[in-house]
Amino acid sequence: GSSSSSSSLLIGPIDWTGAISAKMVKQLARAPKGVTVKDVHKVSSKQVQFAEQILITTSTGDAELSTKKKTHCLMVKSKQGPLIAEPLAFYQLPSEEWWMEYTPMYTAAQVKALEESIGRSFEWPEGFNEESEVIRAPTSRRHCRLTRTCGQVHVSKLKKRVASNKTSSSAQYFWMIMFDPDTLELLTGSLVTTLLATENAA
Repeated sequence: GSSSSSSSLLIGPIDWTGAISAKMVKQLARAPKGVTVKDVHKVSSKQVQFAEQILITTSTGDAELSTKKKTHCLMVKSKQGPLIAEPLAFYQLPSEEWWMEYTPMYTAAQVKALEESIGRSFEWPEGFNEESEVIRAPTSRRHCRLTRTCGQVHVSKLKKRVASNKTSSSAQYFWMIMFDPDTLELLTGSLVTTLLATENAA
């Protein structure tokens, strides 16, 4: 397709304009394994409340969020448009502000924008479905305020690609491959196996 078709690859629809407030539903006794909250915010983990489930009030109603539902991802506002975010941790800082640590997922259009910005090429897998396939970035852990969330999408991990005419909704995506967004290197072989094993054990 031409570059003019990239508009059809944008994530949507926007469900809300940011979390107005958040309430703990299921608290965690300790910080989830591997979180980087302490390093990012320069606070002790003991000063932070972590949650497995929270209830947020948005401009369009309430939404319950969970780090356990791996198929339910959030949309986060970014300079490149909404970014799909797989929640790794919900946490409340001593200031009582709610944040999320997440793994980003990229659409084809967003990867192409990265190619241009860092001057490297991505090795596109054969048969990549630009309409609904996204690429997971497990090496990238990010943090944002819940006020930057703008919706939820359904994301499934598949072993076999689905034809573009089989996708039923613009709010449904799937992923099969992973990459490093800093280098655009495809993460394959033992590294992928190790990462998946770590996730399964968590």
